[in-house]
Amino acid sequence: MEEVGEKNHVLHTHSLRFVQNFINQRMNIELSDDVQNALSYVDGYYFTARIPSDSAFLVSECEAERCYEGVCTCKEATERLIQQLDEERNRNEYSDENPEDIMIG
Repeated sequence: MEEVGEKNHVLHTHSLRFVQNFINQRMNIELSDDVQNALSYVDGYYFTARIPSDSAFLVSECEAERCYEGVCTCKEATERLIQQLDEERNRNEYSDENPEDIMIG
């Protein structure tokens, strides 16, 4: 499966655990325990809410708050990762190997 197709497939599974495994195994990015725990916690609610059934239940305010905190944890980690990847890409683009790419002034 081509890379873009594989990534689209992962995203369309609607499983945060599947996305987590893809990030760890295929992208070689290690997620912190906090992020993994948050993903696992939120994933259970996401799946249950996405496909209502006889096992549906009302979420308490405490559970909703915990899910919100989990999503915030994941969002912050994602933003840090994007910044790190951008910085790494910029370092590679403007390395000593490509002095003509460096602009002064």
